[in-house]
Amino acid sequence: MKRSSRVFGTPVYLNGSPSMSLNGDNNIEVVDGNGSSVECVAFNVENTSVNRVEINATATGNSPGIEVTGTDADINILLSPKGTGVTEMTTDLKIAGTDILDTNDNELIGISATGSAVNNIQIANAATGNAPIISTVGGDADVDIEISPKGTGVTIINSDTAVEGVFLLDPAQSYGGGPLIDSGARQTVNDTPTPVWTSFAIEVGDVVSITADVVAVETDETNRAVYKIHGLFYRNTAGNVTQQGATVSLNTIETDATWACDFALDIGAQTIEVQVTGAAATINWKCAIDVTITKKA
Repeated sequence: MKRSSRVFGTPVYLNGSPSMSLNGDNNIEVVDGNGSSVECVAFNVENTSVNRVEINATATGNSPGIEVTGTDADINILLSPKGTGVTEMTTDLKIAGTDILDTNDNELIGISATGSAVNNIQIANAATGNAPIISTVGGDADVDIEISPKGTGVTIINSDTAVEGVFLLDPAQSYGGGPLIDSGARQTVNDTPTPVWTSFAIEVGDVVSITADVVAVETDETNRAVYKIHGLFYRNTAGNVTQQGATVSLNTIETDATWACDFALDIGAQTIEVQVTGAAATINWKCAIDVTITKKA
């Protein structure tokens, strides 16, 4: 059947049987070998139409296409399910553009492609009582997730935030206020000094004020403690991260005087740690951190 052909109720044979024809309601009917017919595709014909849909076949190695053509310069294509039906994709969806638009044709989500990408974002929904998850997946063993506001904008979290693990700040920014960081739970079983929180790598020119509020309890409930310490740190040009003076103890309440809490420096990584020392017992530790950072420029 040529593209310019017009069919008015006369069957057009597609390699014999079954056949296809336009009925009086502008529907395509498919006729099977027994002469039964069912409506397959419906057309809504506009007498003033200037835009249309084309279905294009292709040679080996190329993708067939459904596209819109016409005299208008920009023409949308509309897929509209009936009622509460949805548009289903049975395979991956490839987006050649850079934006997902809302119903007003405004940008809703921007998409930026990276050549040879191996890592990506994964979004998972959840059943009752569980939280949906935004996570990173990919070919690398360890993949960070980055939230990057525009210009001087900030990341706003409109609820309490629980952090299970190390919370790293961008050293290129200045921060103030708190409590900013919750270390999550840590556990010791002996008197080996153990970090319960580790900072980002301190950059040249950084000056960092840290207050740590550390709470501990022995799992058999025999002993418990709280430590609140404050320290000032800096890193000069061509130098290592350094603590200015000694750690200031703002508060210590403990039932076992062999326990301890202090800052420590990892010169190799240029980081600051909050270190705790327990005893030959299982002790759970947790700390909240206030951080204020400024830079020389």
